[in-house]
Amino acid sequence: YKETYAEAGIKIDDLKGPENLLSIPTIDKKQISANFPDRITSQTSKQKSWKFFATSGTTDRLMVIKDREALSRERALKHYQEFIQGTKGTGNLIVSIPPDACSLTCGLRVQRKKGMVEKFQEIFENIATKEWANIPRTATGKILRKLTYPSKELPSFGTAGTRIDEETLAWYFDQISELKPEVLSGLPTYLQILARYIRNKGIKPPEVGNILPQGGLITPKMKNEISSAFRAPVHEEYGGHEFGRVASTCEKIDKMHILNQECYVEIIRNGRHVPNGELGEIVLTIFTNRAMPLIRYKPGDVGRKYDAGCSCKRETPLLTVEGRIQDTIVTSEAVFSAKDTIDFYAQFENIEFCQFVQRNESRCDLLIVEKQKGKTDIQDVVNKSNDFFYGEFQIRPRIVSTIKPEPSGKFRFVKSDSYKKFNGTP
Repeated sequence: YKETYAEAGIKIDDLKGPENLLSIPTIDKKQISANFPDRITSQTSKQKSWKFFATSGTTDRLMVIKDREALSRERALKHYQEFIQGTKGTGNLIVSIPPDACSLTCGLRVQRKKGMVEKFQEIFENIATKEWANIPRTATGKILRKLTYPSKELPSFGTAGTRIDEETLAWYFDQISELKPEVLSGLPTYLQILARYIRNKGIKPPEVGNILPQGGLITPKMKNEISSAFRAPVHEEYGGHEFGRVASTCEKIDKMHILNQECYVEIIRNGRHVPNGELGEIVLTIFTNRAMPLIRYKPGDVGRKYDAGCSCKRETPLLTVEGRIQDTIVTSEAVFSAKDTIDFYAQFENIEFCQFVQRNESRCDLLIVEKQKGKTDIQDVVNKSNDFFYGEFQIRPRIVSTIKPEPSGKFRFVKSDSYKKFNGTP
């Protein structure tokens, strides 16, 4: 940072307001990787408190370092987010179904629920491996978190993609029904697949207090579908392994409230802050991690920022996340976020899932997974796609059996060739 800012001629006294931030160069994952760890970490932070993490990004991965203070604040922020969502409660069980690289490689693995004796044994084994000086802060905290905020992780769906057999889905349904979690968290696509299983079977949904999609984009239509099937509210959070927690919905379940005390969020396009509510690239400055500061960091997402206006009466600015910038389609007439494109194709009755792949400026492939084989009006899909994208693409539809996940275990339903034009790059 020191070298970059010196080259740009930046002086602290020149930074008097948000517009002055535009003079500070942004950083991205490639720059962090190229300078990791020595040139991107603090020389004054205590290295004994550092912990290393690997992100599970949709398109690329990253190694990051966080200090103990940053990790403690993240845990506190988790409880704050639960508080404003209305999901916080001592002893409430959280069940998660995350994407998992090991599950994808090794196949489905079932985790047996641990009894109380086994839980205490695990806790005290953890204590035994710690230095005595750390016990009050780390081990004691683990004991309290295990008892007051229990959690259960189910395995990922594996390598089958969007087409999961009924026997496997029945197992997940039975597990969730037995556990009765206050919060069911998981990859949005997993939750959508389970929601459709419940709807198609016409069965009573499991007792779930709240739904929390994590690890991928959720669109308004996906949100409504999941909420309707589970008969539970669907919340949203925005964060990442490298930058922590940034925003969360409240009990009103609309846009996300930005956690202003922890970060500063900019929405930019073509080197300028966009007006209120317009689409732009998300740029983050994180206040809490002194070990590996992130100043004007571009995580690769696009979104919209709004002035305070939530009916909950909180005065924080609001945020919506519209997807990855690499999944943003740019034409001569308009810009389509991944959220726009995914929800457009959700209107077709017989399309279960689809993947829109832009090959070049004029050609796109549309991979379609049908609900009922041979029942899709392909020409209607093509005609409406041409109208939606202003006739700029030659769209080639193809029927497939499933949409496979990326190496990270996450799904990309839009792949753009034109995203670099979003910020004016030809």
